[in-house]
Amino acid sequence: MAKHSTIYPSSSELEAVQTLVSTVEGALKHVSDWIDQSNVQSVPSASPDDCTDSSSREPGGGVLCGVMRIGLVAKGLLIKQDMDLELVLMCREKPTDALLCTVCDNLPLQIQKLTEDKYEVQRCVPEAAILVCSTTEPKLTLKVTLTSPQMREDSDTDEQDPADMLDRHRCLVALAALRHAKWFQARVNGLKSCVIILRILRDMCNRRPAWEPLKGWPLELICEKAIATCNRPLGAGEAFRRVMECLASGILLPGGPGLHDPCEKELTNTLTAMTDEEAEAITYSAQHALRLMAFGHIYKVLEMDPLPSSKPSQKYPWSDREGSGLKRPYEDGPTDDKDLIKKMKRNLRKVLDSKAIDTNQPMNALMRLNQIRPGLQYKLLSQSGPVHAPVFTMSVDLDSTVYEASGSSKKTAKLHVAVKVLQAMGYPTGFDADLDCSADEKSDGEGKSESSTHSSNNTAHSDNSNTLEVRTQGPILTASGKNPVMELNEKRRGLKYELISESGGSHDKRFVMEVRPYTVRPLAMSSYSFVPPGPLAVSSYSFIPPALLVVSSYPFIPPGPCRPIHSSPQGRWPCRPIHSSPQGRWPCRPIHSSH
Repeated sequence: MAKHSTIYPSSSELEAVQTLVSTVEGALKHVSDWIDQSNVQSVPSASPDDCTDSSSREPGGGVLCGVMRIGLVAKGLLIKQDMDLELVLMCREKPTDALLCTVCDNLPLQIQKLTEDKYEVQRCVPEAAILVCSTTEPKLTLKVTLTSPQMREDSDTDEQDPADMLDRHRCLVALAALRHAKWFQARVNGLKSCVIILRILRDMCNRRPAWEPLKGWPLELICEKAIATCNRPLGAGEAFRRVMECLASGILLPGGPGLHDPCEKELTNTLTAMTDEEAEAITYSAQHALRLMAFGHIYKVLEMDPLPSSKPSQKYPWSDREGSGLKRPYEDGPTDDKDLIKKMKRNLRKVLDSKAIDTNQPMNALMRLNQIRPGLQYKLLSQSGPVHAPVFTMSVDLDSTVYEASGSSKKTAKLHVAVKVLQAMGYPTGFDADLDCSADEKSDGEGKSESSTHSSNNTAHSDNSNTLEVRTQGPILTASGKNPVMELNEKRRGLKYELISESGGSHDKRFVMEVRPYTVRPLAMSSYSFVPPGPLAVSSYSFIPPALLVVSSYPFIPPGPCRPIHSSPQGRWPCRPIHSSPQGRWPCRPIHSSH
């Protein structure tokens, strides 16, 4: 678009073009009326029957049928340094030199009646046209070509044609240009960005000799086909790339499909005048342009200066220091696995803390509180704990009541404070706010109202609180302080973990994991299936070992809790067979049982 703004004519130039074209169109209409009146006066008085015969012989009216715009004026493709203005003057009969001279002699008189501006009118018989030039800046030239629909008729003998008839080829070219203008208005004007791309490519054809054979009607056909075949509207950049891809594919090369002219009845290739060398040069130029565009150098294709970056450069406080960059320096030496595990656990804890707010809610508690009571000031009371696991305590004063909460980060602490305030105000938060209150907060005394609010919110949102309990729960450890997976693998070698099923939306996933030993003990279950309440597959994987550690601590399965399939005992064993419905403490059930 920056390139287009540089080649598009200014408002003064467009106004001058409109003034010239409108003035000449009006003057030609007056010339047509003057010729008709002259013909009527030159005919002697005749009988009514002769008048009737003459009217029947001339159903089309006057000598001049009308004037139409063609070329760049009709298509709206005017650019700077390329403002060729063209009109077509349609004649009822085949145009002759005498008619051309008559129109050219009377046209200046009619122009003077319409405007005070000075224009020069010249005749150009070899081109079957009249040239109207402006004498003031900007210098413009309007070409008026005389033609007639009868020029398309093939005459068997030359006796029917006038002796001073204008050049037939020039008249046929004017008729073809009229058809092209009508096709352009019907097919191209409705395509987004097509006219803009045509103006830019016309400028490239003027600046680059290799592109000059493509200028005009072939270029318009290629752009229309390339942009119209896309299934969606294209912007200027995408449309320009698509046209370049079309040219780079080799459609102009010998043996290609060619370019059919839709305005001709017979099958006509518009590329017949292009040589093989010219087609190769255009194809190579388009391929090179695509390479430049792929690397962000489109300004080289358009031959313009690169645009300045739209993003302002950010100046960091440490950027002035020598040897300091945005990335941390590379540290040589081996990395300790224990440090890596600690770092992963710390990051996991931060992620779990950040999930404290239910993602199903349209906004978190802090945003909701700021919307209800804007302007609240959050203060950092204290920071405790070790460096690797800090604890921040934040407070907020609402109606002379101070609310405090802690978290692993300031953001988490502010969220917890917002949860407390919303619950104290009676607003539903959608999750359990089981936060540890400090001694100072208890001494301030939020009273029985706060405790009652807590209890009401807990009962109203028990389902969501259960979900939060899993989401905010830290890493699961055994009694010996080990990872459950590690301890289970130590006791039972060769376990195989499998994902059974997956359910829920993208924001609330539920996974069912199964662990299956490769060897089956006597009187031991061969596989177990667990339905953990966590939304992550990692959570499901972590919930399996705690249950199996209880099972693996017994060499044999006690006879009480394990019953045959289809039985429904209420056992104390943390597993249940399929089709039974006990309320066990562990979310697991054996798939197969043995006695």
